[in-house]
Parts: sequence; C-alpha cells; structure tokens
Amino acid sequence: MNLSDAQLEHTTGFPIIPGRLSIGSQADEMNLGIAKHDRVLLSFPTWRGIGPPSTGVWPVTDVTRDEHGFCEATLGDFGLAFSALSPWDIGDLSPPGEVRRSLIRGGAHAGSLIKRERIADRIWIEKPFMPIHAYELSALYGSDGLHVAISGRFAVTDDRIAKVGKELDFSGKEFSAEATIPWETLSLKDFRFAVAYWKFGHGVGSPSKLDSVNRPRDPRKFQDLIIEQGGNSPILKGHISFTPETVWPWSRARSPLRFLKIQFGSSGPDAIHFSDTSDIVMLESGFAMNHGSNRWLTLGILGRSGLEKELRDRDALSMQLAGDAVGSVRYTTGYPDGPGDPLGWIGQKIRTMSLSAILGNDGLQISAEGELEDFEQAEIARHREQRKSQLKPVRNYVLEATLPWSLLAARGFSFAYRVRQF
Repeated sequence: MNLSDAQLEHTTGFPIIPGRLSIGSQADEMNLGIAKHDRVLLSFPTWRGIGPPSTGVWPVTDVTRDEHGFCEATLGDFGLAFSALSPWDIGDLSPPGEVRRSLIRGGAHAGSLIKRERIADRIWIEKPFMPIHAYELSALYGSDGLHVAISGRFAVTDDRIAKVGKELDFSGKEFSAEATIPWETLSLKDFRFAVAYWKFGHGVGSPSKLDSVNRPRDPRKFQDLIIEQGGNSPILKGHISFTPETVWPWSRARSPLRFLKIQFGSSGPDAIHFSDTSDIVMLESGFAMNHGSNRWLTLGILGRSGLEKELRDRDALSMQLAGDAVGSVRYTTGYPDGPGDPLGWIGQKIRTMSLSAILGNDGLQISAEGELEDFEQAEIARHREQRKSQLKPVRNYVLEATLPWSLLAARGFSFAYRVRQF
C-alpha cells in the first residue's frame, strides 16, 4: 500500500485501476475500437450528493503521469454505464472478512453501452448507445484491494439496428468487466472499508526518514498530499481558534505549522467537518499518522455541494450566515474519566458566521469567523452535576483552512479543472 502507486485522472480524480472490459465478441470489440488493455477507468458523479448515482467503466489503453503526478489516460470511445449504482455501493456490498456477495439489477434503467464524443477541447459528452437488459455485480475484499466482477447482457431491440447498421448491432449480446481497486485508491477516494487494509497483512509502516510534514509542499502535486492512513482524512494547513481559549490545551503540535483534518458529510449529506491535529508523522507509504483531535468545527449550511455549485464559474464566495443550521463546535473538557467518556467533550452551536471561500494559487482557502451560542442548558447541567464543571462557554471562533489543488482533484471536486487558470 503506497500513495504514489495510485493513479487518478488529472482533471476529474477518477481512479485508473487494473481491469478488463469485454463487450460482445473480439470482432465486436474491434468494431468498437476497444484495443488491448489491462486497466479501466471508473467514472462517477464527483460527489455522492450530486446527481443520480451512476458508475461508468471505460477501457484504458495508455496512461502517462503528468508533471504533478496525476495521470492522463487514453480511453476507448465506448464503455458501460450502470445506473443507480455508485462506487460506494460497490465498496459496501461485501464487508471485509465476509463472503463474496452480489446484486442483480435489470430493467429500463439498468444502464447502457455508452459512447464518448468530443464537443470541444477537453470537453466530452456521453451518449447512450444500447440499453442493458440486466447485470450481476459481485465484490470481495482481498490482499490487493476490492475485487469487482460484472457480467450481463444488452437488451434485445431492433431500433438501434436501423440506425447504426448490422456491424454495430449488440442486441442481446453479453458483456463483462473485472477490476481491482487497490487499497491506496480506496483510501484516497474515501471508501468506508479502506480502513480494513490491516486485515490483509498491510501494516502501518515505518516513519519516513526522507519526508517531513514541515517541508515545502507543492499544492498541485499528487505526491505532496497528506492523507491519514487508516482514517482516510486529508490533512491540510489551517487552524481553529477560540475566544476565550479553552483551559484544555487544544494542540500539542511539535510543528511550527498548524494543521487540520477535513471530513465531508460524515454526519449529514452536505456537512464539512474540520478538526485540529498534531504530532503528524509521515510514513514510508506516503500516508501519515497523527495525534487525535481536541476540537472540531462543522460547517452545516454550506457544505461540499454548495461549494461545487458556487465555485464552478467564479473565483470567490462570501456569505453572512445566521441560524440554528449554520454549524457547531465541539471541544474537549479536560476532565474525562477515560477513553470514550461522554463528558470528555462539550459542544456549542454557531450563532453567526462570516464565511469566505477563495480560489487561488494554493487551492481553495476557506475562512470563517463569528459568534457562538451558550451551552445547551441540559448538557452543561449534566457536566456540572457529574464533574463539578467550571467550564465557561466560548464566545467567538475563527477557522482558516487551505484545500490544495491536488486534494480538490483527488477528491473529485467539479471545479478542480480550473487549476489551469491560476
């Protein structure tokens, strides 16, 4: 398991993985222009909450690394699209350690044979070509990652024959695909069971003797990403500060730089969570280990889909927010009885927020500041009764975080292609 082994398409972040796609006979594949290949590209909506889920499988005939470590892939013109199916559905099908499971889908919206057509420089559209009648998909985790197998056949129809001619008639014919999503790719794309890599003989690995979290990092370079091994969370430059500061030390960082972890949607379809982190150790695998968090800040209203929408065609966003759904903070109290103590943490809702999101040379800079509500009375009463707590509520907060261009591309933000403008 090594970060640098992963192959991600440079503008979309779509994973390029070992695999093979078969459509009809060898003669059929020649007519479709599907050349010999041993890798496939998985395409899917850039975010789980945007658009109907659909997974595409495309043959990859050539791959080259660009100057920043991402990949440019040469694809066949024809592939398969499976409707109402996301990669995360596939990843959750058979949890690690369990037997191979499968799902069967069919009908009018099962999917289709699709064709890519260029309409402008770097702009392609996908056109349905032949509907899928039914398919069976199975998945199983192994030492190499997630093994996926798909087989099915196209619908029987005469309509397409009249339009495209006998040489491209796939009515009723069979197709299949086999692929393996490696562990490093599962982690980069934040699959839920990527944390189970250790069950298959992959250890944490040794600390790197050559890399340090404090070294200069190129915000566009794939190998300069910092990803938490085991948790999948990206680690980025930034900080969360409170006024007044909490009595419990919020950071034990030995680094002159300050860092945050970021998570998308772990407690809601469109929330973004930031948490402080320290004692970051870079590993020989290219991933990182880090100390736990003492404070969290959640953006509740403007999450990932909002950023996708607002920054697709402009460089900056500024908002003034207020209300119960703006977000919240959570931080350690300093008097836990032990790990998992429910009174080791306390939270406050955000009352107001001045939020800005700006695209620049380093990526996406997010800034937020504002006021907090008082403690919820029932919660602080429990702390005072059971821990004799003398905690006072935090009044104000500040968040500063920078998502580098490499992270925006790796996590498939729809505006990541705009890096060329900066």
